[in-house]
Amino acid sequence: MDERNLVSLLHLIENGFNGDRLDLLDQVLAPDVVTHGPMPIEGGREGLKAALGGIREAFPDSHVVIDDLAFGGETIYRRWTITGTHTGAFQALPPTGRPILMHGVDVDRFEGGMVVEHWSFWNLAELLQQLGVGAP
Repeated sequence: MDERNLVSLLHLIENGFNGDRLDLLDQVLAPDVVTHGPMPIEGGREGLKAALGGIREAFPDSHVVIDDLAFGGETIYRRWTITGTHTGAFQALPPTGRPILMHGVDVDRFEGGMVVEHWSFWNLAELLQQLGVGAP
């Protein structure tokens, strides 16, 4: 694996997402990146940027911590934790002021130094429960 891919991805998480600089995604996401996850995201890089922007708007103080990393070939696997406070609209849900603490796993496949496929595994029902709209 090219270590530059790992450095790029970690830079993207710390400065792009945590630093609220989603324009940095352009440096590591292929324009036609394919995204898989609990919420459908279409539209390649711009669709993923919009989805992450929606998370930042709903949870402006959100912060991702990488708990574990592994890589093989051109694929990077990471286990993460995100915290934040729901002070903006999330989907159709108005702000609740509730804190969240979520865990998940992301997998990114690189080609030519760019992420061409992204998988995100996290529990949408758990998030909705924390926001007070899901079943206990």
